[in-house]
Amino acid sequence: MIAPSLRARLTFWYVGVVVVALVMLAGGSWLIFQRAVIASADASLRERIERAAVFIESTHRQLIPTELRDELVEYGELSGGEALIAVLDGTQVVYQPPTPDWNGLRVDGGSSADIVFADRVTGDRPFRVAAATLPIAGHVYRVTAALPMAHAYAARARFG
Repeated sequence: MIAPSLRARLTFWYVGVVVVALVMLAGGSWLIFQRAVIASADASLRERIERAAVFIESTHRQLIPTELRDELVEYGELSGGEALIAVLDGTQVVYQPPTPDWNGLRVDGGSSADIVFADRVTGDRPFRVAAATLPIAGHVYRVTAALPMAHAYAARARFG
């Protein structure tokens, strides 16, 4: 049997190196894309919870507490259902969006103000959910925010 020429051996070696490099590049790109999608969703949810905390705090200073519910309902209506945020004062629901199966999106969190993130699916729709417990003006509010992820996960599926 005749050994492959030096040119053929070098060609196979270079093709092998290029294939390995391309596979590593594709895998790295997919991981970076996946992490970027989740990081972007988490940043958006964190901002929603922080804005809700500021809103609740300012409402306590300017309005009587019973008007908080009215203000949150109005906010939910004006956002066209895009503001998927729920606020509980202890066990009493202050505001909850009219989303079917909202209770399936709940996230168990600690008693601190740390934001807890989780993936949830309800009604065949994926969501990224965040929750935090916020002590404000002598009340302990539980704020939960959700972000639909169907489009982001579809893009991820197309990517790889």
